Amino acid sequence: MKKNLLYLILIFFTTFLSANEKVVLQLKWFHQFQFAGYYAAKEKGFYDEVGLDVQIKQRDLKYNNIDEVINGNAQYGIADSILILYRLKQQPVVIISPIFQHSPSVFISLKKNKISSVYELNNKNVLFYPSDTDGFSLLAMIKNFDIDVNLIRERYKNDYVRLINNEVDVMPAYITNEPFLFKQKGYDVNIINPTNYGFDMYGDILFTNEDEARNHPKRVEKFKEATLKGWKYALENKEEIIKLISEKYTKEKSIEHLRYEADAIESLINMNATPLGYLDQGRIRYISEMYKYYGLTQSKIDLNNFLFEEISKDDKKIILNNEEIKYLKDNPILKVYNFNSFPPYNFNMNNHPKGFVIDYMELFGKILGVKIEFIQNVSWKDSFNMLNNNQLDILPNIAINEKREEIIDFTNFSLVNFQMSLGVNKQSTIKTLEDLKNKKVSVLKNSFLENILKNNYPEIQLYTTETIKEAIEAVASNKVDAVVDNLSTIEYFINKNWLSNIKTIVVKENNIQTITPLHMGVKKDNLILKSILEKVNEQIPEKEIRKLVDKWLKNSFYEEIKLTQIQQDYLSNKRNINYCINSNLMPIEKIENGNLTGITSEYINIFKEKLNVNFNYVSTKSLKEGLDKLLTLDCDLATFIQNTDEKNKLVNLSDSHFSFPFVLVT
Repeated sequence: MKKNLLYLILIFFTTFLSANEKVVLQLKWFHQFQFAGYYAAKEKGFYDEVGLDVQIKQRDLKYNNIDEVINGNAQYGIADSILILYRLKQQPVVIISPIFQHSPSVFISLKKNKISSVYELNNKNVLFYPSDTDGFSLLAMIKNFDIDVNLIRERYKNDYVRLINNEVDVMPAYITNEPFLFKQKGYDVNIINPTNYGFDMYGDILFTNEDEARNHPKRVEKFKEATLKGWKYALENKEEIIKLISEKYTKEKSIEHLRYEADAIESLINMNATPLGYLDQGRIRYISEMYKYYGLTQSKIDLNNFLFEEISKDDKKIILNNEEIKYLKDNPILKVYNFNSFPPYNFNMNNHPKGFVIDYMELFGKILGVKIEFIQNVSWKDSFNMLNNNQLDILPNIAINEKREEIIDFTNFSLVNFQMSLGVNKQSTIKTLEDLKNKKVSVLKNSFLENILKNNYPEIQLYTTETIKEAIEAVASNKVDAVVDNLSTIEYFINKNWLSNIKTIVVKENNIQTITPLHMGVKKDNLILKSILEKVNEQIPEKEIRKLVDKWLKNSFYEEIKLTQIQQDYLSNKRNINYCINSNLMPIEKIENGNLTGITSEYINIFKEKLNVNFNYVSTKSLKEGLDKLLTLDCDLATFIQNTDEKNKLVNLSDSHFSFPFVLVT
């Protein structure tokens, strides 16, 4: 048994690791806080979360760091605004995301020499880079103000001592680094920053090559997502990442130096004022025109092949057939039903449509280039007639039933999950639908809930209302004993109208479906519009959906789980799920005093809460016994099975949910 378990763990871990795609990130310099976000993304597991195994390579001065990415020795790299010049010279670099909104490149001089502005640089000896491009913003500032300087184009390690020894008057520096070195040695300095004179270039920019951008766009998206998450973590936990850099990546800089660098970099990223990773296309064009103005190129920038956000648009274009294109041409305005009161999804406030579904439809229209017109002040019953008479095109959140399927075609996706809940007086003892026998309950007129209550709970006295708001207010004013509606909607009105005397209760009943997906509906046989809706839904970026969720549905059931109609039907009919576990396999699972403990128990508790069904464990003495019971249908699922070709032929396997490091113990 021990041998088999060890083999299982080894195979499981190997399978887990093999899922991660290996990529290389080429840094532009040596390890320091300048790259803190990448270290954080790697060490905190953010790259792992998106399936990436990232090797971080520091700069080898024998090689050009940008060429390393162009030549494919690394998939990703870090450079600055010089990337724009590379693209103008037809090099296949692609910007993913600017990290530093401002360049750290400055001039520095000793305070005692009284050189504090660009105007005082005239006739001064200025240490500079061998190439104009390395300090372009500095050079552009000098040329713009027609300053005559003596450029000494010699750079080597620790050449800041030349300033101390008065061999030069001014030198280029990084505001994140050299000021600390001078302060440490007891010298006060003046800083001349090109940004203060209108030469505001991007600093560090995350980039890739065109091959990676076009052939692996999803990988690029994942790398970007995890990287920005890493930078956010690094800036919010600077001391932790400083310690990590010092212990694991480099001893070249002291903790104090890394702290100085961290604070300076935070101001360059400017996360509180500018969204992390924000790219301004106009700014890219402006910088490219500067290169052209100062004679470094005669080319015009093509953003379509230079910016990943533009390249990814090509991959996300909706492919419509001729019938669908003609339909949109013939119907440039799509009419969508706007509920009077179904917050936070679809409601009307002072004759303005609001809610998650409303914003989604606006996004839908923007993608297709059509106008969305929201039809208001129409009853729910009349909306069906309008759909049938071509006065409406879309019913945007509607439950499926047999009667409706006679006149409506439904999309294969749902945007909203309707969680049936009760709103009752806080002093009430009502806890379930069964407790509502012979009591008065408010419900929306002509809704699917009205039919459910009529058919399954005939003893309930129904008080129907035109709007959900009226139904909830009926409880607040004690006209009825309870309201039955969607959880998020009831809570919205409780919070908005300060109905402090009402509490919500999630309905958990075995005989009815309590969680109902709400789909989009179109007129029967309007399969062209149905197809268009489904194609657009497939292509809407996940980040756009997350924005809408954060805006409207934070803490709602939708954010937690979204099931298809087939899945809902299965759970509605099933109600009880038996699962096989090993009676003694800690820390994964164990039966102790009749109760399940271990990692498995945490998963099962989540499943119970989110799926609203009962889970019953079946104890087994071995992994083989659990598999056998699964095959004989004594169990509906087993919690721990090795992923092999043989097992895949016998059972359906989920994505892996455990991973184990394999170690030797002596």
